Amino acid sequence: MPDKGKGSVGKGVVYVLPDISLDEKSYDEILDEAINMVISKYPGWTDFNEHDPGITMLELFAVLKESQQFFAGRIGEENRKKYLKLLGMQRKTKQPAESLVHIKADGNYGLLYGHRLEAEGLCFETAHKKQLAGEDVCGCMAVSEGKIEDFISRRQMEFSGILRFWSFGKKPAQGNTMYICFGERLPEKTLLDLFVEVYKGYSVKRNPPEAGFVPLVQLQWQYYTEQGWKELEKLQDETCAFLFDGFIRFVLECPMKRAEVMGRQGYFIRAVLREGEYDAAPAITRISMNICRVIQRETLVECLIQEEIQSSIKISTELCVLGRSEIYIGKDGIFYPVEDFTKDICEDEGAVRFDIEDDRLDSADCVMVLNRDLSYLHKRRAGVGNGFPGQEINLEDLQVLYDGLEILIQDVEKKDGFCLWEKVEDFARSSPEDRHYIFDSDRGMIRFGDCIHGMAPEGEILLAGYVRTMGSDGNVKAGKINRFRMQGLEGLNLSNICDGTGGCDEETLEDSFFRAGQSLKRAECAVTGRDYEEYVMKTPGLMIESCKILHLDHVRQFIQNVDEMTAYLVVKPYGWKKGSRIEDIYVQNIKNYLERYRMAGSQVFIFFPEYVELEVYTEVVVKPQYLHVGERVKQAVYSFFGSYQETFGSVIAYSKLYGYLDRQEFILGIRSLSMDCRGNSVKRSADGDIVLSPYGIAVLKEVKAVLTAG
Repeated sequence: MPDKGKGSVGKGVVYVLPDISLDEKSYDEILDEAINMVISKYPGWTDFNEHDPGITMLELFAVLKESQQFFAGRIGEENRKKYLKLLGMQRKTKQPAESLVHIKADGNYGLLYGHRLEAEGLCFETAHKKQLAGEDVCGCMAVSEGKIEDFISRRQMEFSGILRFWSFGKKPAQGNTMYICFGERLPEKTLLDLFVEVYKGYSVKRNPPEAGFVPLVQLQWQYYTEQGWKELEKLQDETCAFLFDGFIRFVLECPMKRAEVMGRQGYFIRAVLREGEYDAAPAITRISMNICRVIQRETLVECLIQEEIQSSIKISTELCVLGRSEIYIGKDGIFYPVEDFTKDICEDEGAVRFDIEDDRLDSADCVMVLNRDLSYLHKRRAGVGNGFPGQEINLEDLQVLYDGLEILIQDVEKKDGFCLWEKVEDFARSSPEDRHYIFDSDRGMIRFGDCIHGMAPEGEILLAGYVRTMGSDGNVKAGKINRFRMQGLEGLNLSNICDGTGGCDEETLEDSFFRAGQSLKRAECAVTGRDYEEYVMKTPGLMIESCKILHLDHVRQFIQNVDEMTAYLVVKPYGWKKGSRIEDIYVQNIKNYLERYRMAGSQVFIFFPEYVELEVYTEVVVKPQYLHVGERVKQAVYSFFGSYQETFGSVIAYSKLYGYLDRQEFILGIRSLSMDCRGNSVKRSADGDIVLSPYGIAVLKEVKAVLTAG
């Protein structure tokens, strides 16, 4: 008999419905209850010993009932997955780790997409095509009004992490320029990328960016040619103008020309600050043309679909160069294999060219190229479908990446064609005609439908995409990725400059339910003032020091026509100063982000801090035995105002300041005390208190103290 127990859905989950258990009675309790019923219904039955045949039958039924109630009370894995789906959640699949690799090359060298590297037996692949520069960045200058604000040389760049180069000086202004110098001309007509790592040591952390983030500034990128300064083509800036780590990708259409800038010669690229203002001056801690992003995975079969129909196709992946290629012509969702094609490696372009000779190209919808690793050709075919419901294929591999698996299955009617089947979470919405399958990456199993929910395959089943990853084991330490798998690259020295991150294993159902329970505790829209404050503080791309929701009664004291459906917030950006030009960009980003959480009919109005300068004058009688009493009086006043300088909308009570000074041990009495303020959004009470506006912050500018010996 299996052990009794309740299906747990993970700690931290709060049940809304009662937790009903069907397995509450033990075998002995069931048998005793049955015997008691016999006594009440059949008084003539008096022998309840084990030898009695009737008791034997009751024991048999007690065992059967206990077994039935145990299994009736169990919740199966498939049911739990359904519950998880009802909560709008999905189990997280295994994800590969990522890292950054710095490569030292003797000359210009091109890496293909999917170039394989190794770290203690683990395979990593380049995430993009990379053009290495034999001569890396050899210097950077920040120039303002014809003067060098900051400069770093090639030697200083070797101290990455300690380096701090101010891109546009410590006080960036429009017109300031950053020059990047190279010792050799960069190749033209090819995609180049420059990696930039920025300084993150500010007391307020910048929130990670998201799609829709509006950069704080606009930069103009140029390079020097025979015709002078020319715009960079196809510019893609992941750094959002040096706010984040990332790559700056570009193409040089014309050859670079050697030039002299501020007494230094070389080949130059420059960034000019044209519009906007930074909240914090950007500083660079690492800059290089020879850093590449790598992913811990091993692609054994890759599927590339090109919708632009051409008889000649170029592909730049390592697996295409080293593996075996297959070409299919797609029409109306069916892919037909092509036998007549040629494959040539174009070393000067870093690509493989396929020339296809097939009459079906004229009416084709797309062309699909499959590249297979030579060591995996024996598993080209995953199996053969027999048309029966409930088929399964065991890949006998638990390291397959969920998003990296694709299958081609022979079409039932057109036997010479194949169809790409769609991977789904379950068959709940699948019809008998839907070519759907489920991939259980945790068990390495492919499952097909029952002909009612999902079609059953009939014919050859081919692997069209197959990628392996080690999940959390790929989070290797810095310096562990140190060689290429392919021979002939001994002249390239490489090392990962940071630890591998992001690698994770398949999430268990218990962890999924726990995550679902945590998500239910988070508000999906801004309702309370605290909700607004939390969302504003998380606005992507910004550095927000503090935020406060304003009470409507307080706002009415300073503003007319207050709207009841408007949330009034005061936001203090990092390093904000009155008159700063970042206000409009901050408001735009905050409102864009709050739009997804704002309730229908509500509005948001954002204030920025207004600093109210205060001056305190006091005449006090002090005890004669204390030294340097004048400074101590001023320190006491500054100490009193310390808490007010970080609080919006304070009421500075005259009586509290008076009492605070009067309690100091070195003061005998106070003859006079006054507080003066400068600012538009401030009021005075009848008692002499200073009432700041909801967005006002007190700044103690000066303290004057006149002392009299007691």
